[in-house]
Amino acid sequence: MEPRVIWTRDVATVWHASLQRDEDELRATLSDAEVKRSLGYRDAADRRRFVVRRGLLRKVLSLSLDVDPAQIAIESDRSGKPFLSASPGYISLAFSRDEAMFGYSARMPIGVDIERIDPEFEYESLLMDHFNRRERGELDQMPASDRRLHFFRAWTRKEACAKAVGVGLARAFDAYDVVGVGVGDQLVELQDGEMLLISSLSAPLWYFAAVALALPSGA
Repeated sequence: MEPRVIWTRDVATVWHASLQRDEDELRATLSDAEVKRSLGYRDAADRRRFVVRRGLLRKVLSLSLDVDPAQIAIESDRSGKPFLSASPGYISLAFSRDEAMFGYSARMPIGVDIERIDPEFEYESLLMDHFNRRERGELDQMPASDRRLHFFRAWTRKEACAKAVGVGLARAFDAYDVVGVGVGDQLVELQDGEMLLISSLSAPLWYFAAVALALPSGA
């Protein structure tokens, strides 16, 4: 299945794609550094997923940048997060098992995330450290059967925010107040005045996905 546009706002676009596809054609578009990095994966499935998601990232970016996929300069920071080193705009990549999201924005930092709902994951241990008092209160008021779904939806939105801001876990996750919000757009104001626009995205069954845009000052 080819990458499919699932969200767009102004100059920002998010694509969804399955990673269940052959890697050979896409490998040819990767840089030497990406090919070398792929060889570091011992597990064949993990190696395939890396090649496919990097190749698909290049493919969707070529549509926005009007550049041959192999000619797009993509580097990675110390945490492995990809960024454009010679083209305008911001990118974000997220994956969970064989599902992936790709985001591109010409003007604003963007973050995307996708998470599979794990029925065995003990999420309660994360609530005190990463959810503020209001969020925990809203979760406590929900039926027990709904809390897991609301946790994963909120966590996905928080991850997207962290990627858009670009500091990961350096900023406490409880700064992103997202519990109780449905699939619509949400504006979040951080303590330093930075504004984020967050949206939940269409995702495959048993997955949640979200995108966040860091809005320009005064927006």
